[in-house]
Amino acid sequence: VAHQCRLRLPSLPKLGFGVQFLDADLDGQLDLVVANGHIDDYSADGHTEFRMQPQFFANLGAAGFREIPASTSGPYFERHTLGRSLARLDWNGDGLEDFAVTHLDAPVSLVENTTADVGRQIVFRLQGITSNRDAVGASVRVRTPQHTLTREITAGDGFQATNERVLVFGLGADDIVQDVTIDWPSGISDRFTNVPVNTSWMVIEGRNRLFASRESPIPALQGQPRSGER
Repeated sequence: VAHQCRLRLPSLPKLGFGVQFLDADLDGQLDLVVANGHIDDYSADGHTEFRMQPQFFANLGAAGFREIPASTSGPYFERHTLGRSLARLDWNGDGLEDFAVTHLDAPVSLVENTTADVGRQIVFRLQGITSNRDAVGASVRVRTPQHTLTREITAGDGFQATNERVLVFGLGADDIVQDVTIDWPSGISDRFTNVPVNTSWMVIEGRNRLFASRESPIPALQGQPRSGER
């Protein structure tokens, strides 16, 4: 599968720890971020790195993934680190998913997604009533004219990491969400139609209502992913 997706060759010399999918430019395709770093120093052999650069892979759809050069991705990707856990979050509430990385021998890095031109999006925060409050195990399916996308709330999200329990759906150029279906762990299903985009919604299990928490300030365009470290 890695070979078919064009991930095998660029990842083979690396030792990856934290791995997360996120839609950096909100085009509806989940991109891939990897935190790398070896468990021991074998650099004396002349070809094995100890500290390694993290990697960002853009999702090209049927064409697989393409590694974006560090000079394009942002300053954090130019560093050689001993990366470990990686978790995604939208720390500044701008509708773009950022991520945090821990390191074996250095402080945590908070990497902000500063992509300038992005697609539309819709965001969901879930609160269980009959189900557990955090809605772990719930799935959300979003249908637009161009996409049918499904995301799930999970309890653990990789090596020593838990993502922010917010589901972000990149919609590309779609300006309407025709249908949203939420399947809760309790067996309850909530369904909503003609949902406005570029909005963050709170959904409470079984209330049959969407509560708007904010409108996204980001523009509805598309372009090249970019990040900045804080």
